[in-house]
Amino acid sequence: MLSSLRARLLLWYTLILAVVITTFAGTVCLLFWRSLVADVDAGLQASAAALVEGLQPTTSGDFDLVLPSEYRQADGAPAPQTYYAVWNRDGELVDRSPGEVAIPPSVGPATRTRDGRRELTVMAANEALVLVGRDLADARRDVLAFAGTAAAGGAAALILSLVGG
Repeated sequence: MLSSLRARLLLWYTLILAVVITTFAGTVCLLFWRSLVADVDAGLQASAAALVEGLQPTTSGDFDLVLPSEYRQADGAPAPQTYYAVWNRDGELVDRSPGEVAIPPSVGPATRTRDGRRELTVMAANEALVLVGRDLADARRDVLAFAGTAAAGGAAALILSLVGG
């Protein structure tokens, strides 16, 4: 079958098209992922700013924490998507969101991805550290769904080009 020039050209055309489609789909998926993580980062910035605003300095040099409404739960309410932790200047954990998320002590302001979660740590009044985080499971699910759609579309385009060739 591959002895004819037509068959060899069709094979090369198919391989090149497969590489182009795969590269394009991979690039679009990567850009989509980065866009979703940037949206999560923007939400974390807003949550951190609200928590920092809720830190009320006291005369003793510490602070009182007034939680924003997104972190307050009524009985039976679902757990918020964003979790938080607040450390004082001595590195002692002052408050944290309820839940089973393990929150290691933070060493300073940073943005990181840890155990499938995106976390942002900012410096607040009286050298307190505020950490906010969110699980990236929804973003991963959206990217995987998009990748599946892109793979199906790419396979259909490849088959259509083979039939047309």
